[in-house]
Amino acid sequence: MLFLVKDILDFSQIESRSFILNPEECNVQQMVEECIDLFKFKANEKRINLHYTILGGGRDESLLPQIRTDQNRVKQIIINLVSNALKFTQKGSVHIAIELKQEKGYISISVSDTGVGMTRG
Repeated sequence: MLFLVKDILDFSQIESRSFILNPEECNVQQMVEECIDLFKFKANEKRINLHYTILGGGRDESLLPQIRTDQNRVKQIIINLVSNALKFTQKGSVHIAIELKQEKGYISISVSDTGVGMTRG
């Protein structure tokens, strides 16, 4: 419920053009792990495998660089995506992929699941 209230407040800030970002140095892997920790109980309860992988980090993929971003906003996005994935997945898994795109200078975070999916409209 708290997440819903925060989302509504964010939408009202965007509409009023008063949305403020607070960029700071943060660890992407740690952010994702914190988000996963929020959903471990629900995933275990549904017997869904909730996990993440790191792609393209080079020789030691567990060492992602620090990035400068609004950590709370990124977590909010990940939490919303994982929440929806768990909601519509009855069996199988929810997977978060963190991909370091060194040549392009950014990190990609994606969430996939084995749920029912969406119909094309």
